[in-house]
Amino acid sequence: MSNYLKYWNTDAPVFGRVPAVADLFLPHALALKLERLKMACEQTQALIALTGDPGAGKSTVLRWLGANLPTDGYEYLITTLVKRETGPGWLTPRLAELMGVRAGGMSQDQLLRATAARFDELIEEKRTLVVAVDAAQLLTGPASLEELAAFLNLQAFAGRCLTFLLCGTDSLLDTLAATAELSGKLALHTHLTAFTRDETAAYVEHRLRCARVQAAFEDQAIDLIHLRTRGVVQAVDVAADNCLTEAFQKSLRRISAETAKTAAVTLRTIERPSKLARTLDEAGDRDRSLSRMAAGDPPPLPAPRGEAPAPSPPESRSAKDQSSIKLQSLFKQDPPKPDKP
Repeated sequence: MSNYLKYWNTDAPVFGRVPAVADLFLPHALALKLERLKMACEQTQALIALTGDPGAGKSTVLRWLGANLPTDGYEYLITTLVKRETGPGWLTPRLAELMGVRAGGMSQDQLLRATAARFDELIEEKRTLVVAVDAAQLLTGPASLEELAAFLNLQAFAGRCLTFLLCGTDSLLDTLAATAELSGKLALHTHLTAFTRDETAAYVEHRLRCARVQAAFEDQAIDLIHLRTRGVVQAVDVAADNCLTEAFQKSLRRISAETAKTAAVTLRTIERPSKLARTLDEAGDRDRSLSRMAAGDPPPLPAPRGEAPAPSPPESRSAKDQSSIKLQSLFKQDPPKPDKP
């Protein structure tokens, strides 16, 4: 890795690093969507949905929004779901913790009252709370949205001070549509689309420029990257970094179609590749087989049938607990039980 970083004169993999908000790539169509999303939050629209395919950049948009909402008059909180929620009980402890309510020993009713008191303070201060819920597609069924609907209904009595921004895949819309209390409250739906071919090229060039890396992707290499990744930004990052690794190993500064094709051999997507992508893969397999035969190497042995791959070891708890304090604030913590008398 040190030789790779030295070769490209950078301190981290170009497409593996998390870009600063100021360095985010915002094509015109996306910039318009983000400005509309920001305006809806500023207008205290009760319920907003942000959807997109996995890897489309939804969490990045939440970062952008947090950096661009005015700090005067707005509080912005982000929480994320890590497991499927089918009923109530997940939202109130999160809101209480994020809003600074000390929930130790409180019952559910006491927690609700303490959280409502914090909302009263926001209203008196004329401040708006924007709560972004990432991975909201894990909310399944109307029961999982009961608390959210209840908090929105509170505003009818005291005034608007709360906006929920639900961020997830398209299945989130089905859940909202099936929830009678929320189906009519959705004020804005923003959907993130994949990059076009030209946007993919501009994105790759933008990331290289921000990292000050002297490398160039030829047009045909961009064609192959866009074909394989379908313009999904997270997949583009992986494909482009693979290309830079391949170029480093061959001491190249320009990434050609051949380099991109070779790099793609190490990138196996779960989705079915397109017909052209399959054709390129098959052609590459034939070329490699002919090269081995010409060199006198025996053909590779077929994989044994009927054997399942070895299961991956379970993630240790210590690995999960290594997140920073900021990340820990995204997860629900069950309130401690009161001491027995």
